[in-house]
Amino acid sequence: MRITREEVLHIAKLAELRIPEAELERVTGELCRICDYVDQLNEVPIPRQAEPFIPGPDHAALREDVVRPTRLEHEPSAFAPDFVDGFFLVPKLDGMEEE
Repeated sequence: MRITREEVLHIAKLAELRIPEAELERVTGELCRICDYVDQLNEVPIPRQAEPFIPGPDHAALREDVVRPTRLEHEPSAFAPDFVDGFFLVPKLDGMEEE
């Protein structure tokens, strides 16, 4: 596969790399050799499609979804000066009041 100098500069720009002018020809050649090698790998015959490896059991048992109350060390009302019917009461901000 032939990669042009302009393509190398475009790839370098996308990768935010600065390639000195003196190195541009060498980098272009190396990218061409890498692409040629990948093309060779596509020609390797595969006798059958490999099964994907998925770790773990084929079927995972799910636990029953049960809602249970959580016991707290301290009641929420202990953290706020104003706590009514399960809600924290906070003062209104001056900029948030309706006119």
